[in-house]
Amino acid sequence: RGVGILSEGKIALDKKVEITLAIPDQHEPLNVRGEVVWLRVTEKGAYRVGIKFEKINLVNLSRIFRLGG
Repeated sequence: RGVGILSEGKIALDKKVEITLAIPDQHEPLNVRGEVVWLRVTEKGAYRVGIKFEKINLVNLSRIFRLGG
């Protein structure tokens, strides 16, 4: 119900964010809102950030998860 991203800058926990996901499925990019739920520093000084989606419909959610297929 969310995504993990890499960020060069630190993003505060509980921060509300809006992300545009370009999904290679011949449709428009998805604009989703979420909240930062975890943050870890990587070996290279960047940040891994966990974002939980606020509301996303099932069709758009299936577009995201089909990529892992």
